[in-house]
Order: sequence, then structure tokens, then C-alpha cells
Amino acid sequence: MKRRRYSRPLLASLALSAAAAASVVWSPITCSCDAAWVAIDGAAGLHSNSPSELTPRVLAQGFAKEFRGRKLELDTLPHTMAGSSECRSLWRTQFRCTWWLEEAPPKQRGFRADFYADHAGIFQNVLVSRVERVVR
Repeated sequence: MKRRRYSRPLLASLALSAAAAASVVWSPITCSCDAAWVAIDGAAGLHSNSPSELTPRVLAQGFAKEFRGRKLELDTLPHTMAGSSECRSLWRTQFRCTWWLEEAPPKQRGFRADFYADHAGIFQNVLVSRVERVVR
């Protein structure tokens, strides 16, 4: 009587499944227009070739250069058409923008920027950090 070998195909299948689950591929959030990261890249005065080139430090330096000496208002802060973005006023002299630029379901990641102005509303500083969330 011959024994069937179920273990080899099963082990190969399990190995492939484990490898696929371990590697997360982040892809840019897009719509029929440009990817969301392109809008933020341009708003920071940058000319990046891919979203992987965007870091909190690079964005903060770009925004500082672009907004230096300008009056900050909600409608002057960067928004994206693709994905989701939100800019809101925390105080009269502080604004927070969050941009979701990449996704690997069920997660999304992007950047949060806190823009600071003086009492006249003129840009003073920006702090940028990377953020991530689970979307259900």
C-alpha cells in the first residue's frame, strides 16, 4: 500500500503564506490625479522622486523654507486631493495638518505637521512627525 505525501505541498504552501504575511508593501494613496505624496512634496518646495524620500526632517526643512515670512491661515496650508488630509487650528498661533499618504491595508501612514505662528500670524516654526493608523 502506497502512502500519499501531503506534507510537502502543505509545507510549501505554508512557507509561501508566511513569507507573504511577513512582507508589508506600502503603496501610495492615489485617485485619478497625482498620488497624495506629490502634493505634499510640492507644497514643501521639494522635487522628490518617490515617497520614500520624504522624511519628517526633509519635510520640516522644506515647509520652513516655503512658509518663512508668510502669514499662516487654514486655507494656506497644504491639502491633498487623493487620500485624506486634515488641517485644523489648535490655537490662534498653532495649526495641525495630518496627511495620509501610503497604505498597506488595514493600515495607513503619513505625516503630521504642527505649524507655529507668532501673535501676528506669521510663520515661526514647524515640527513634522510620521504617523500610522489602522483603518477599519
